[in-house]
Amino acid sequence: MDGEKSNKKINISFDEWNVWWQGGEDDKKVKKHHYSAEEAAVSGSMLITLLRHADRVKIACQAQLVNVIAPISANSTVKDGAAWRQTMFYPYMHASKFGRGTALHTLAECGRYDCKDYTDVPVIDSVAVETENGVTLFAVNRSEEEVILDFEPQGYICDSQPEHISLWDEDKYAVNTFENPGRVTPKIQNDIICKDSIITARLNPLSWNVIRV
Repeated sequence: MDGEKSNKKINISFDEWNVWWQGGEDDKKVKKHHYSAEEAAVSGSMLITLLRHADRVKIACQAQLVNVIAPISANSTVKDGAAWRQTMFYPYMHASKFGRGTALHTLAECGRYDCKDYTDVPVIDSVAVETENGVTLFAVNRSEEEVILDFEPQGYICDSQPEHISLWDEDKYAVNTFENPGRVTPKIQNDIICKDSIITARLNPLSWNVIRV
């Protein structure tokens, strides 16, 4: 009947999600995309959104795995051509490796900005996951400036030094290629500290970050 609420729980699936950019005239559109450091952060933010809504999103399939708009590229034009990881491979890998558990509701206080299509956009996009070994925080700094993050994983004590993995590059347009496959790769940040159960980390500009407690 009209006006009645349903007790049915509707889950959501996403098919062929990804970052995809095409430019130029129609007959010159990019068919094989090299993802930049900036686009890796965008891809990470998409993963954060999916994790944040894990109570409804039960499956999300990435568009491709190899070549075209995929996290792995391969040179098939030469015999025994090498394969290499695109920048956006790493957020996907981190989410799979460190994001298995229970997604937690996170409260974030940060600066905001306006862009072409939206207003009041948070500078920091984040989600926390409770794992068998503790808590993992995934965070994207959308700002082109460094941001200091204070993270309080309530109920958890820093028994050891937290780990902070950061993916970024001083050139936001930097990409991994066949000739230079390791230009943009994750690196350990050694300046993270924990005091009075509050973790303080420096988030690089336009970066994807993994903090493990």
